[in-house]
Amino acid sequence: MAAEALVAAALQGGGDMSALTESEHQRLTASIQKLEQESLGEVVVVVARESDSYRYIPTLWAALVALAIPGLYLITQMFGTDGWQDYGTGASTGASTGASTGVSAAASAAASNTANSAISELYVWQVAVFFGLLLLFHSNVVQRWILPNAVMKQRAQRLAKDQFISQGLHRTENRCGVLVFISLLEHHVEIMVDEGLAQHVDNTRWHQTILAMSPLLRQGKTAEACQVAIDAVSEPMKQFAARPQTEQNPAVNELPDHVIEL
Repeated sequence: MAAEALVAAALQGGGDMSALTESEHQRLTASIQKLEQESLGEVVVVVARESDSYRYIPTLWAALVALAIPGLYLITQMFGTDGWQDYGTGASTGASTGASTGVSAAASAAASNTANSAISELYVWQVAVFFGLLLLFHSNVVQRWILPNAVMKQRAQRLAKDQFISQGLHRTENRCGVLVFISLLEHHVEIMVDEGLAQHVDNTRWHQTILAMSPLLRQGKTAEACQVAIDAVSEPMKQFAARPQTEQNPAVNELPDHVIEL
């Protein structure tokens, strides 16, 4: 069972800055450990900067713009001249034939040089525009505008499912594993719950949890949003999967408690 939604999350500062500080990591780890000591569940929080490198889409946009340059050049030439072109046909009769032939040859050579120069200039512009836009389009701020929402959602959902499996949340002893997944570039939050807890808790609760996380993510408060998710998991976990605190049934930590950043 999974609850998912697109939200307006943002990583403040960008670049290589961590989404969470060391103190925030410690605080969230303590919250997860406390929850797992009081219940049979396992909670894993994953915060990804992005769910895919998306290298081909920025490259495609840069290539399309670069390929459009010759067409734009031709349009500017059409509207930038009076429409008259001298093709150097020259005269064809009388004593002027030799002279006109010489003029025509010179005009053709000049036109050829002009054409070659224009082609070379267009090529330089195409290369410069392509690589310039390639660098620009690979920045997170610009990527968020040029990437299709459907593609970003699909990539985020795929990574969330991969993390649920790779972190072993489907193999916990009591099948009470919960994944809280946040992908910052895609503005995507997903909560995935294994069957041991899902059979007791309606999916509406997780949707409401994501809605509560959304305003915090809009403000770049990733740690606070993670804490909201942990608190939301804690209540049903204690209610439906409480851990008997006896010597014969000590708390067993099956999965890592720290927040995983990708």
